[in-house]
Amino acid sequence: MISFPPLLQRFLRGKTWWNIVSKTPNNILQYSVFKQPLVGLVGGYALYCVYIAGPWEQGLLDRLERFKQNFRADVHYQENVDWETKDSRDSMRSFIAKQVQEHGSFEAAIKNYSDKTGQSSPLFLVDDVVLDYTMKRVGVPMVGPDEPNFLHDGTPWTTECPDLTPDGKRPLPQAPKYY
Repeated sequence: MISFPPLLQRFLRGKTWWNIVSKTPNNILQYSVFKQPLVGLVGGYALYCVYIAGPWEQGLLDRLERFKQNFRADVHYQENVDWETKDSRDSMRSFIAKQVQEHGSFEAAIKNYSDKTGQSSPLFLVDDVVLDYTMKRVGVPMVGPDEPNFLHDGTPWTTECPDLTPDGKRPLPQAPKYY
């Protein structure tokens, strides 16, 4: 059997302790609303911040992080489709870096290739965010942020936001541009 020190036993058997533990949640609410409204407002705001606003903000941050992780997974998948191994991707990166160093800029290297082969310069950036960022990872210069922006539904975009629905959350359907 647990035996508390005599001073604590005296407090736990006294009137003060029983006045504290005899209060119901309704008594505490009445006290904080009617007798001490400032305590009620501060307590209500604290409960709102902890149980409503905090989880809401955390949910938004978690959703954004999920969008970023899904985008990174799409980029890695596209790299695997394009180059199959890290060695071939790295050799492409070193080839592009060597051509840029040799010709001074990426555009000059493309122009030299076009002049040498007699073909028009190839299209590297195709306005598809995953494909563009895949090319950016091997050294193709691209205008835009390091990580794309995301719409409310997780659609990535870089420099120009796509046409949106009237509520501003989802992109409008677009006809394909690559035919």
